[in-house]
Amino acid sequence: MKRLGLLGLLALVLAACFPNPVDVAVDRAIDTGIERMAFKVLPQNDLPFQDDFEGYPVGSMLLRAAPHDYRVWDEGEAETPVYVVETTGPEGRVEHAAAVEYPEVDEGRRHALTTGADGWADYRVEMVFKTRDNPWWAYTHIGTHGRRALVLKVHSRAAYLYKEVAGERTLVARRDLSQTYNDGDWHVLTAEVRPGALTLRVDGEVLVDYQDAGPAFYGGGFGVQANWRGSRFVISRWAFAPLP
Repeated sequence: MKRLGLLGLLALVLAACFPNPVDVAVDRAIDTGIERMAFKVLPQNDLPFQDDFEGYPVGSMLLRAAPHDYRVWDEGEAETPVYVVETTGPEGRVEHAAAVEYPEVDEGRRHALTTGADGWADYRVEMVFKTRDNPWWAYTHIGTHGRRALVLKVHSRAAYLYKEVAGERTLVARRDLSQTYNDGDWHVLTAEVRPGALTLRVDGEVLVDYQDAGPAFYGGGFGVQANWRGSRFVISRWAFAPLP
């Protein structure tokens, strides 16, 4: 086990004594008697993290192949299927990718693939993806138990950002877009995730440039979701690294 320096030990003590007040308030707002809410929706892996999915056999279930790096955020009776598939990548070569699929039941409920930890803050995301979903969804600032998040919905050439607390969503930003990025071609999503702030682009176009005016979420994990029965959200690769 690595030894912590004096500053590192002090940071851990302060974090334990003075937790983020917004996250504490959200935790208290949840009915702790609901067993489903106690399920951790983040794997608590470390930054930096990256994956191109080449290390997993085609057809394998990603959550079983890499349980320390991935979790799912389910809101229905069916599990979110996330398989490693073979596809033609953005450079035209055959490669492995992660396919987040929507279950055959639970239409309209959340079924998302997640990575990260609620302590992730001040980090950058780069994700190469493709989908035909309208809308498609991404999540940042996800808490350990899914009790809070910033929720991005991209639908019909517009981006909508919601602040979600204990299952209740409030629209906090909207922006018209040049397209919906659901044409089945590869696109590159980049994001800067900071305490109370999010800047997110696809192929250089700004979808979100948000600064929370109220009590801010400190940080959290990242996730994506397929939208309807039979649909797929495919990830060629993604990488997460601390911001300078």
